Amino acid sequence: MMEIVLIDGKKGNSDKVILIRTNGFHALTYEDLFKLVKLQYVNEDKIYPPPFKGKEYLVNALLDLRDHSVEEVLKKYKLWVPQKLHDFLS
Repeated sequence: MMEIVLIDGKKGNSDKVILIRTNGFHALTYEDLFKLVKLQYVNEDKIYPPPFKGKEYLVNALLDLRDHSVEEVLKKYKLWVPQKLHDFLS
Protein backbone atom coordinates (compact mmCIF):
# COMPACT_ATOMS: atom_id res chain seq x y z
CA MET A 1 0.00 0.00 0.00
CA MET A 2 1.19 3.51 -0.78
CA GLU A 3 0.10 6.56 1.20
CA ILE A 4 0.40 10.03 -0.33
CA VAL A 5 0.61 13.07 1.93
CA LEU A 6 0.84 16.70 0.84
CA ILE A 7 2.74 19.20 2.99
CA ASP A 8 3.34 22.91 2.50
CA GLY A 9 6.20 23.73 0.16
CA LYS A 10 8.54 26.71 0.06
CA LYS A 11 7.53 28.37 -3.24
CA GLY A 12 4.44 30.17 -1.94
CA ASN A 13 1.20 29.74 -0.06
CA SER A 14 -0.25 27.25 -2.56
CA ASP A 15 2.90 25.18 -3.05
CA LYS A 16 2.71 21.54 -1.92
CA VAL A 17 5.37 18.84 -1.58
CA ILE A 18 4.35 15.24 -2.20
CA LEU A 19 5.49 12.71 0.41
CA ILE A 20 5.08 8.98 -0.23
CA ARG A 21 5.04 6.29 2.45
CA THR A 22 4.97 2.56 1.82
CA ASN A 23 5.19 -0.54 3.95
CA GLY A 24 8.36 -1.87 2.39
CA PHE A 25 8.66 -2.08 -1.37
CA HIS A 26 5.67 -1.13 -3.52
CA ALA A 27 5.24 -1.80 -7.23
CA LEU A 28 4.44 1.55 -8.80
CA THR A 29 1.30 1.17 -10.95
CA TYR A 30 0.19 3.44 -13.76
CA GLU A 31 -2.62 4.59 -11.49
CA ASP A 32 -0.04 5.61 -8.86
CA LEU A 33 2.09 7.34 -11.48
CA PHE A 34 -0.88 9.20 -12.98
CA LYS A 35 -2.05 10.34 -9.52
CA LEU A 36 1.42 11.70 -8.76
CA VAL A 37 1.66 13.47 -12.13
CA LYS A 38 -1.82 14.95 -11.65
CA LEU A 39 -0.81 16.28 -8.21
CA GLN A 40 2.27 17.86 -9.80
CA TYR A 41 0.20 19.43 -12.59
CA VAL A 42 -2.19 21.00 -10.09
CA ASN A 43 0.68 22.22 -7.92
CA GLU A 44 2.59 23.72 -10.86
CA ASP A 45 -0.46 25.73 -11.92
CA LYS A 46 -0.96 26.97 -8.36
CA ILE A 47 2.58 28.25 -7.96
CA TYR A 48 3.01 29.33 -11.61
CA PRO A 49 -0.48 30.46 -12.76
CA PRO A 50 -1.13 31.95 -16.19
CA PRO A 51 0.47 33.74 -17.90
CA PHE A 52 3.31 31.50 -16.64
CA LYS A 53 3.51 28.03 -18.12
CA GLY A 54 2.83 26.05 -14.92
CA LYS A 55 1.85 22.52 -15.90
CA GLU A 56 2.80 23.07 -19.56
CA TYR A 57 6.43 23.28 -18.43
CA LEU A 58 6.02 19.88 -16.76
CA VAL A 59 4.28 18.43 -19.84
CA ASN A 60 7.17 19.56 -22.04
CA ALA A 61 9.71 18.03 -19.66
CA LEU A 62 7.83 14.72 -19.63
CA LEU A 63 7.70 14.71 -23.44
CA ASP A 64 11.45 15.37 -23.60
CA LEU A 65 12.02 12.20 -21.59
CA ARG A 66 11.10 10.19 -24.69
CA ASP A 67 14.37 11.10 -26.37
CA HIS A 68 16.66 12.29 -23.58
CA SER A 69 18.02 10.98 -20.29
CA VAL A 70 16.53 11.99 -16.96
CA GLU A 71 19.70 13.95 -16.17
CA GLU A 72 19.51 15.89 -19.45
CA VAL A 73 15.87 16.81 -18.86
CA LEU A 74 16.52 17.86 -15.27
CA LYS A 75 19.33 20.15 -16.42
CA LYS A 76 17.39 21.55 -19.39
CA TYR A 77 14.44 22.53 -17.20
CA LYS A 78 16.68 23.64 -14.34
CA LEU A 79 15.26 21.00 -12.01
CA TRP A 80 18.68 19.51 -11.30
CA VAL A 81 20.09 20.08 -7.83
CA PRO A 82 23.83 19.43 -7.50
CA GLN A 83 24.69 17.16 -4.60
CA LYS A 84 28.49 17.43 -4.62
CA LEU A 85 31.13 19.90 -5.72
CA HIS A 86 32.11 17.78 -8.75
CA ASP A 87 28.50 18.14 -10.01
CA PHE A 88 29.21 21.85 -10.58
CA LEU A 89 32.26 21.04 -12.60
CA SER A 90 30.71 18.50 -15.00
